[in-house]
Amino acid sequence: MKPGRSVPLSSHLIQLLRRLFLPQPAGMTHAARAVLDKRLHGDMRGLAFGSESAAWLAARIGSLTCVEQNPIRHARIEERLNRDASIRGKIQLLTIPDHKSIMAHFSTASLDILLMDGIEQAPYAESYLPFLKPGGLLVIDNMNLEALSGGSAKGTAQELLSFVEDWEYEWTGNKLKDTVIYYCPQAEAE
Repeated sequence: MKPGRSVPLSSHLIQLLRRLFLPQPAGMTHAARAVLDKRLHGDMRGLAFGSESAAWLAARIGSLTCVEQNPIRHARIEERLNRDASIRGKIQLLTIPDHKSIMAHFSTASLDILLMDGIEQAPYAESYLPFLKPGGLLVIDNMNLEALSGGSAKGTAQELLSFVEDWEYEWTGNKLKDTVIYYCPQAEAE
């Protein structure tokens, strides 16, 4: 090969290099999305706090209420809704800062999935657990191991874990970016 001449790369190698060196898309880990892709369906109803994965989630379930208080992320989700007609009617985007007002939108055991983007959402998780149906999914994105082992959110993370300590879960990630999927226990037969 002559110096300065480029060598064509196979598309497989290009995809591999992209995965290794380009950042993941905002939101859940690829592994979490793969797990959820097998479980989500069009009859499901969800609630999401934080919106990095809201559009992705809305495309896979029947309806999603998304609460986003960050104006930049709120604008990003609105822009996505305006571009993507397939999810436009599926997402109700709210900026309600008061959790009691949000809870008024739902009844007990009415949600199939609850998505919380970031460990800072954990203090609210306990309040919303009664809204999950038996067998429902609690998905927490950015639940990093650093928070559990002594980081700034250690108390918050441990508080959340105490609410779901008996639940089955799948932890996906790489210690820098983690998504945890908790499975709400099924109601016991009487």
